Amino acid sequence: MENIVEINHLAKKYKKFSALNDINIHIPKGSIYGLIGKNGAGKTTLIRVICGLQKPNNGEYTIYGIKNNDKEIAKVRKRIGAIIETPAIYENLSAIDNIKEQFILLGMPSLDNALELLELVGLNHTGKKKVGKFSLGMRQRLGIAMALVGNPDILILDEPVNGLDPEGIIEIRELILKLNHEKNITFLISSHYLDELSKIATHYCFIDKGNTIKEISAKDLSSKMKKKIEIKVKDVKAYVTYLTENEYDFDVVDNYTINVFGNVSLTKLLSDLIKNNLEVESIREIEETLENYFLNLVGGE
Repeated sequence: MENIVEINHLAKKYKKFSALNDINIHIPKGSIYGLIGKNGAGKTTLIRVICGLQKPNNGEYTIYGIKNNDKEIAKVRKRIGAIIETPAIYENLSAIDNIKEQFILLGMPSLDNALELLELVGLNHTGKKKVGKFSLGMRQRLGIAMALVGNPDILILDEPVNGLDPEGIIEIRELILKLNHEKNITFLISSHYLDELSKIATHYCFIDKGNTIKEISAKDLSSKMKKKIEIKVKDVKAYVTYLTENEYDFDVVDNYTINVFGNVSLTKLLSDLIKNNLEVESIREIEETLENYFLNLVGGE
């Protein structure tokens, strides 16, 4: 699969502070690439560097094969649309007038598809209503419409669902999937909402303290995320003996709880325990979440 953005050993310093130390990223064409990290990990700085708002101190990156120090990079960046932190919109203007201002800002002579962009994000019926009266979700969708001016191939979204209510989150999710599937737009999304990100992302990069910790596809991540069966018992000793003799991968949590890992059938395990006179208080399957995987990867609560 072709990588349209590649970042190699990227570093960015502000005087004595290192925002980025060693970032390595490969974003495949047509992917929804999730960028995950704690506050201060360097996510927004990285996005600003890719967009040309900051220059790296070390390392390099390429967009469609053009290096960041190549004079052609400015032309290639026109294929990127971005919302960094919050959409830059005029609250005293209508949605269509905001779109028109974006066309003018980018020096585009034709406004022919302005209404089409609003229709694409579901704001074509807002008329002359000023954006200051829009909900947060509507503003976010307008920001995406404005980022689509110029027909970019890549959209970079920094915390696109931050502060939205459940309905707004669903609307943004569906819009991202629609643009990805129907327009083949590649997304780079930085988000703290890991449960939501896990519903749409095809690839992930986990960063911590300005370093790439792990880069992985959603498919490979799914196979690596631990699944476990939690068993509640009266006394773990007899169960430890049985599980050890039968070569189960397990962990004793406390005197009353055991976790069994791996591709184990809950029904069969429960049946075998009963056959061996091992009484179970409760038993349930638990699948590791993206959030838990991230925290286990970088450490922290």
